[in-house]
Amino acid sequence: KNRRPVCARCHRPTPQACICEGLPTERIRLQCTEVVVLQHPLEVKQHKATSHRSVPILELCLSTDSLHLCVGRRLGEDIDAGILEKIHRQPQLYQPVLVFPRLKGDI
Repeated sequence: KNRRPVCARCHRPTPQACICEGLPTERIRLQCTEVVVLQHPLEVKQHKATSHRSVPILELCLSTDSLHLCVGRRLGEDIDAGILEKIHRQPQLYQPVLVFPRLKGDI
């Protein structure tokens, strides 16, 4: 079975769907914001959807000190204790915002 060529950086089919031209040449270091992604373990295992998930794109755009990926089923047990401490102990500095995809059919 012949497979389409895939970009080594963004893992999307080349040249039709490659997004590298729109990505920053150097990873961005956020000055006043940290991005924390809470990801379910089953989402990580979805190999077919790898090129469509937002986490790999974030990893290509943001520096490692600006992006924190937490994989787990339960918020209190699987999330990095340092992240939780920042949110709970310093609320004046850290104002969490929850962003999630909407369900199909929701407006």
